[in-house]
Amino acid sequence: MNNYPFMNPYGSVQSTAVPMQQPQVTIPQYTPVQQKKIPRVHGMEGANALPMAPDSEEIALDIDSTKPLQYIIVTDSAGYKTVTPGIFTPIEETKEKPLTLSDLDSINERISKLERMMNDESFTKPS
Repeated sequence: MNNYPFMNPYGSVQSTAVPMQQPQVTIPQYTPVQQKKIPRVHGMEGANALPMAPDSEEIALDIDSTKPLQYIIVTDSAGYKTVTPGIFTPIEETKEKPLTLSDLDSINERISKLERMMNDESFTKPS
């Protein structure tokens, strides 16, 4: 007889489960989504003082400047930072002008002219 049931490499011989017990359902836990915000710094000194993990990248905005300055901060595997300043320039969305009735008339006129040229005998006959 085995006096050490917990040392058995083949598992326990006795079953600890109740024969008619229902399996318990595990409900997945809600994991809140962490919001990422762009850090705002005070000049190049603030960008250099921003705490960062090794092998990471970050964009920071300067709140002291009159121009929209940004800093791209990259750390290497040892945690040393390289800060590259730049100017943030928003791109304005250009909206195309909708076609007007005069534009459609012009297109129809050009198509008609091309059709007349193609139907003209002097145009289609080789010289």
